[in-house]
Amino acid sequence: GWQKRHFVLENNSLEYFNKKGGAHKGTIHLNTAIVYPGKNSKRIMISTGCARIYLKASSAVLAKQWVDAMILSQVSSGQKPQTAQERHETIQLHLNSLWGLQNSMEEKLSEVPKKLRDSNPALSEFVNISQSFKRLALDVLNEIVEEHNQLNELQDIESSSIASDYNKENSTPVSPHQCAHEREESIYEDAVSHEDLQEEPYRTHLPVPRDPNKKINIWKVIKDSVGKELSKIAVPVYFNEPLSFLQRLAEELTYNSIIHNACRSQDPCLRLAYVACFAISAYSPTKHRFMKPFNPLLGETFELQKDGFKLLTEQVSHHPPVSAIHCSHELYSFFGSTEIKNSFKGTHLRLHPSGLYNLQIHSTNDHYVWEKPYTNVHNLIIGKMYVDHHGTFTIKNLKGQEYAEVTMKKKGWFNKEEHCVTGKVFNSEGQLRYSLHGKWSSQVKIKNEITSEEFEGFSEYPYPLKFEQNYFFSEFAMQLNLPPELVPGLVPTDSRLRPDQRALENGNVDLANTEKLRLEDKQRKARKRREEQGVEYTPKWFELQEG
Repeated sequence: GWQKRHFVLENNSLEYFNKKGGAHKGTIHLNTAIVYPGKNSKRIMISTGCARIYLKASSAVLAKQWVDAMILSQVSSGQKPQTAQERHETIQLHLNSLWGLQNSMEEKLSEVPKKLRDSNPALSEFVNISQSFKRLALDVLNEIVEEHNQLNELQDIESSSIASDYNKENSTPVSPHQCAHEREESIYEDAVSHEDLQEEPYRTHLPVPRDPNKKINIWKVIKDSVGKELSKIAVPVYFNEPLSFLQRLAEELTYNSIIHNACRSQDPCLRLAYVACFAISAYSPTKHRFMKPFNPLLGETFELQKDGFKLLTEQVSHHPPVSAIHCSHELYSFFGSTEIKNSFKGTHLRLHPSGLYNLQIHSTNDHYVWEKPYTNVHNLIIGKMYVDHHGTFTIKNLKGQEYAEVTMKKKGWFNKEEHCVTGKVFNSEGQLRYSLHGKWSSQVKIKNEITSEEFEGFSEYPYPLKFEQNYFFSEFAMQLNLPPELVPGLVPTDSRLRPDQRALENGNVDLANTEKLRLEDKQRKARKRREEQGVEYTPKWFELQEG
């Protein structure tokens, strides 16, 4: 319960005592704190960065006076009260320093021979202290995550209450809890049943909406995996979106119409410029999506017929995880394989796709090849998550020797150059013919460097209504996991038949998690049997070609 305390505000510090003139109980330093009005008008909340302190005054007027006085004390001391964004940036800097120190310690320790460590008690103790330090740091950071999430929830509730009261003249005040409840109901009022989708093999929404504001704490899962490969870590199903990675791979063809523009062009450099725009367009669906697709099971497949093409993907290897894709159209063929290497870098997740993508245009026999750049997922610990694709990749025409260089720029401070992409297209003699500029998330333009003419190379399609409640799926993605009864002739290995993925789409998280664990265990047992029998797995539809 609440304990009575006597407070004294002095020198940008809040001292408190058990009573006036009594024993000193503690100090709250305001130089790095954020002061908030509480949910109740009589309450005050102070966030120090590592703890939340709740105070309650005898009246709303007195509470406001104390809040104003504490903020004034911060300003008078020459300190500008930190905003949430500034607090976030400060914590990020501390996190980067912490991981740098930890990595340096581990590197230095690895240079010390094990025999020497075992024979020197002081050195052995230092190793233990280092490991204890790491565990303690992880626990503290996890507390910061929890505090940040709860502060965000409080701010969301407060802003909802203020907006509601402001927009309703002469209305009865609404409590923050009522506002949160009404907002939740408005999100889920359009939920549809599985049966509602069976009349037409097309849908504009998933069977059960998902609250886009639902908080997930991936930190608890990956906190002990700094610098490690994450493909073997079991991730709870609530981090997943209801698609397999094989279906995500099919999303490479979302903007397949750009390939048609390339096929119609008589200029080989312009064809390559369109191919570069097609390669860039594959990133557009990722800008809002931070949920993880399901890892495909070995031998899992996905087939799709759409827009005149036939597409097949297959999981051809489990360790390392390799997925292959082939898409055939009367005008072109698109194929390749990819292995996503991922690791946790302390403050962000780094993804490194490995493997060549190929595009052949049948009428000209042009054959284009490229590899994908890096992808970082930032703010896993604190702040709003965002995806940052960055790096330079080259697209080569193996027939005509034209090539393009595409640069996806890293996001800078204050969103500078966010999603920016540039490119240059050179002819077989190395002369610049076209350039590209724009954002991979929305639009890229092509410029003829000889005539200075500019025209559209790629433009983002509009999203379906309420796409935020459907895992931020595009119209293309929304059709990839249609119920199997709407897609006749599916083979038993098709992703649409996965029970864990289907259960998640239908909103049954417990069943999805149970089925996911069952399938993973079944796969491990099958692998063990092959190893015992000395049998090497052979993919059904693809074969490995060297070189």
